[in-house]
Amino acid sequence: MKKQLSMILPFLIMVLPVLADNDAGFERGGDGGFAGGLGNFAVFLLAVGAVYVALRVLYVWSKSWPEDYEEWKTLLKDLYRQYRKPLLTIHNWMMIAAVVVGGIHGIFLLSRGGFQVITGIVAWGIMLFLAIFGTVIYYKMRPIWDKREVKGFVRFVHRQWILSIILIIALLIHVGIN
Repeated sequence: MKKQLSMILPFLIMVLPVLADNDAGFERGGDGGFAGGLGNFAVFLLAVGAVYVALRVLYVWSKSWPEDYEEWKTLLKDLYRQYRKPLLTIHNWMMIAAVVVGGIHGIFLLSRGGFQVITGIVAWGIMLFLAIFGTVIYYKMRPIWDKREVKGFVRFVHRQWILSIILIIALLIHVGIN
């Protein structure tokens, strides 16, 4: 079940911009058009950054496939090895940009209040949390990175799926509220 869910999450992230509608209730009036556009752009950045995650999950998952899928396993292995470094760079920059643009989107619309703002704050908080942990991993920040148990915890928190699932649900609710 976990593996099937890991395949669905990146797809949902990519579908979110289609679900977002600047003319829907919360986004109407004043600065809603510009701020709503920033929100859509933040979701787009999230989707682009998720391509690396999707490819990595597929590659790892393919190792457990039966022998019948050897061609697909080889294809995924070659794709992952060839595009891992550029996609990781894109992943890092797109996710940081998504946090920044999402934060600006939230600042513009924070005064509107309501449940949609709460779901937006939850989603942005998770994005910020994961971005901080991802930055620590990528740049191997000292003194955090020097301790083995801390290193393992940081990797675990950044790569686990519970926060990602909560992020997706919060974004779906945030975008879907009229």
